[in-house]
Amino acid sequence: MCKKILILVLCLPLVLMIRLVRPFFKVQFCEIRSDRIGHFSIDAIFKIFFPRSSKKQKLFYYFSHHVSNYQWEKMIKRTVKIYKFTRALAWANKKIP
Repeated sequence: MCKKILILVLCLPLVLMIRLVRPFFKVQFCEIRSDRIGHFSIDAIFKIFFPRSSKKQKLFYYFSHHVSNYQWEKMIKRTVKIYKFTRALAWANKKIP
């Protein structure tokens, strides 16, 4: 419980800043579900290689908690930057109304 509150407090300034620039520049957090190999491969292919993004949009990718295939993880990381802190930002963004 204390860990979640600490994460929320640390992520609050970044989430508020992202929400302030939303009318001008869209930031989206995209989870690549990596706990099952079927979801892992299909999610990665569709979200990374066929993104629905524009010039005024930035996509931040992150893996779900458990990675089922470490070789596929390495291959995805070669193509796209994966940030661990993005999972915390996405969680904080969902919790703040």
